[in-house]
Amino acid sequence: MVSTLVVGIDAATWDILEGLLDAGDLPHLASLRSDGTHGTLTSTRPPMTPQAWTSMVTGVNPGKHGIFDFRTQDPETYEVRPVDATDRRFPTLWDVFDHADRSSGVVNLPVSHPAPSNTSFFVAGFPASVDDDIVAPQAAANHLPDDYRIEPTVDPDDDPAAYLEAVEALMSVRTDLTLSLLDAYDPELCWTVFMGVDWVQHYLWNDQIDGERAVHRAYRHVDAQLGRLLEAIDDDVNVLVVSDHGFREIDGEIHLNSVLESLGELRRYDADDDTGAFATFATAALAAIERFPDSVEHSIKAAVKRAAPASLLRRSEQAAGLTGQRYLHERVEWSATRAFSYGSMGRVFLNRASRYRDGTIEEADYESVRASLAADLEGVIHPETGDQVFEAATPGEEVYTGGSTDAAPDLLLTPTDWRYMIYGGFGDEWLHPPEKRYADHAPAGIFLAAGPDIAAGTCDASVYDVAPTVLALHDLPLVEGMDGAPLTSMLRGIDVSGKTVAPDAIRDELSHGPTDRSTDPDNDVEDRLEDLGYL
Repeated sequence: MVSTLVVGIDAATWDILEGLLDAGDLPHLASLRSDGTHGTLTSTRPPMTPQAWTSMVTGVNPGKHGIFDFRTQDPETYEVRPVDATDRRFPTLWDVFDHADRSSGVVNLPVSHPAPSNTSFFVAGFPASVDDDIVAPQAAANHLPDDYRIEPTVDPDDDPAAYLEAVEALMSVRTDLTLSLLDAYDPELCWTVFMGVDWVQHYLWNDQIDGERAVHRAYRHVDAQLGRLLEAIDDDVNVLVVSDHGFREIDGEIHLNSVLESLGELRRYDADDDTGAFATFATAALAAIERFPDSVEHSIKAAVKRAAPASLLRRSEQAAGLTGQRYLHERVEWSATRAFSYGSMGRVFLNRASRYRDGTIEEADYESVRASLAADLEGVIHPETGDQVFEAATPGEEVYTGGSTDAAPDLLLTPTDWRYMIYGGFGDEWLHPPEKRYADHAPAGIFLAAGPDIAAGTCDASVYDVAPTVLALHDLPLVEGMDGAPLTSMLRGIDVSGKTVAPDAIRDELSHGPTDRSTDPDNDVEDRLEDLGYL
């Protein structure tokens, strides 16, 4: 019988919620707030989906669990590839439950495929697709509708109203799936995630649809889905609502490798990427393809990729601005480069000889080079306003600790007031106004909890505290090395005894046989990241 329900609302922020709650537009979230506890849930640094959700289900920082971004890099080849759950290096909540012969079920958790086999049910989320290994056990796939999707296919620029409807439909399907699986398997813990608010905030932040702000409508819809879940469970269930990060409007987009290039820290083989007339060709061709229905568009793209020479595709895609990271290893003259970026949200890597095949920085010079670069980056100013663009360039070891810090950035940039989105790629200009996404992540997420074991009041927390708190609610041991702790101030009648279990004692369902780890730039995961604006 379910005793804890965790509902994730990706990117939910009090900045939007407060006004809607005051207006009475979110009755189910309002009920949880009045009956239980609520506060700010501080995200990871940076506040990024893959590392934040993974930190939430493990209770540790990325330096211990190993997921820093949607991508990771091979130091020998400099190639960048998508991550998946096999990159995770620390036990999760469901691993602890399984170790204690207790049941759990998960729906739509980001960066969690291949689905593990040690839960009652598991349906992985973005950036996987339905063609990946997202469901376990296999029988659980019978609960997915035939047209089940993880992300919307409508382009928000082409038809904002249709995009919002598609996002709402996906959230409703996610509720249908969760309720169906709960009815069939009835696990002790259920964790389900809604991504729709994140997408609508990215693309439709200021859009009005039928006289209503699109973002407000998305919040009202997810509140209705929460209501459906609450109606289906008993009154004695503890309910937690969490978001992996907050959100805010942005002033511009930064292409970090272009910044580093302008500082003389990075050199491309050809700053123009030898694209020439391919720019016109690629832009026109892609625009024509995108006018077709979604299913036809994907078929055409797939056919072109099969038929065209790889060199032609690469040059055409580069010209269209799509491959700042996919072909990073081919575009950069590594023997003349000291610093570079990949992924998102301000991660800078130094080309150290001790780590990289063509490293240019010796260990004796590392600290001085890093300090000088940090000062240069903090000195970057907006070309029009003269404002400081990066308020801090922080050494990676001040943010991350643990056995996986070898993959951590050497410097982590914090944009001033989180007003800029930062890509680890190149652009015609290093800074430009928002072009597709008009808002981006901020550190302050939301936390609400109510139920028989939850005291009323307020309680601020971090994403690292969620897993320990859920374990405490179920009288299960914490995993040694967790960075978070149970939120004892809100737990009513719960004995937090300090029981622990060693990470190595817990069965790791994903330690055997990783999924396809191809660095092929035509990888489908990269396509989905690109389609949703992560490149």
